Amino acid sequence: VAILFALAFRVPLAAAPVNRDNDMIRYLWDGRVQTLGLNPYAVMPADEAMAFTHTDETRDMPSARARTPYPPAAQLFFRLVVSIKDSSRLMKLALVLCDLLTILVLWRWLIATGRSQWLVLAYAWNPLAVLEVAHSGHIDALGALWITAAAFWLSRGRTALATVAFVLAVTTKLLPIVLVPLLWRRVSLRDGLIGSGLFVLLYLPFA
Repeated sequence: VAILFALAFRVPLAAAPVNRDNDMIRYLWDGRVQTLGLNPYAVMPADEAMAFTHTDETRDMPSARARTPYPPAAQLFFRLVVSIKDSSRLMKLALVLCDLLTILVLWRWLIATGRSQWLVLAYAWNPLAVLEVAHSGHIDALGALWITAAAFWLSRGRTALATVAFVLAVTTKLLPIVLVPLLWRRVSLRDGLIGSGLFVLLYLPFA
């Protein structure tokens, strides 16, 4: 019942339309230019030459005169969503799905570490998490999912998977890099090489 309430909190916010000044509009454009064969780091929405990449929804985005600040894993997520359907509503729903998966993975992590399952509600019922994802649709939802997955796999001794998830978190949103000291002595050299290789592979297509 408590989890159903957590879902209910998100439904009306997730169903609402996306405003044109929302960050998700930039996510949509970044994903779209990738499907057109362009590098999102090399172009700006305001350039006249990019007029063909716009719809009415993206033409007046607030960040039109700035280059994209979003790292490669976030960019690949944007491309994946746009490849399914070029829709800001789908972008929001995809991020809400990440949020719900975070709840699921967090619940499994609590079980794996012998903690109370009720602690999952500290996230599931957190108003900030609900508003930032279901309402505002921030890409942090994807980063939070990868960080939670890294913690879960680390608790299960799956250090290679934990390292991969951590690299995906950092290349979604740079902030998780401050957690490197927590992984430093828990992963092997092999895991570190796998993570470094993945990091390079994610950046290469955008170089």
